[in-house]
Amino acid sequence: MPQTLLIIEDNQAETLRLQGLLQSFGMESLIAANGDDALALLQDPATPELAAVILDLVIPGLDGFGLLASRAQWGQHPPVIIHASDRMMDQMDAAIRAGDRKSTRLN
Repeated sequence: MPQTLLIIEDNQAETLRLQGLLQSFGMESLIAANGDDALALLQDPATPELAAVILDLVIPGLDGFGLLASRAQWGQHPPVIIHASDRMMDQMDAAIRAGDRKSTRLN
C-alpha cells in the first residue's frame, strides 16, 4: 500500500508540483489549501495514516504556526516538513518550536 502525505499549500501550482513529485515516488497525497481544512483532515479518524505532512507556513485561515501549535489536537502525529520560501527562514525556528521539540531544521 502506498504511503500517503498531506500537502498543506494554498498555491495551486506548488501543490501540483509537490503532488507530481510524490506520485513519481509511488506516494499518494491529500490536499488542504488552508489550515482549517488541514486541521479537519488531521482530526478526522477516517483520514488514512499519514507518512508525513508538508506544511506551508503562510496559508489562509489557521496559519502554519497555529496548525503546529494545535498538534496535540491532531488524531495522528506524522512528521512535519515545513515548506517555506527563503524569506521565511527567519521564522523557521519559531515554527519548529511551535510544532515539536523533537523537530530538526534542515538547510
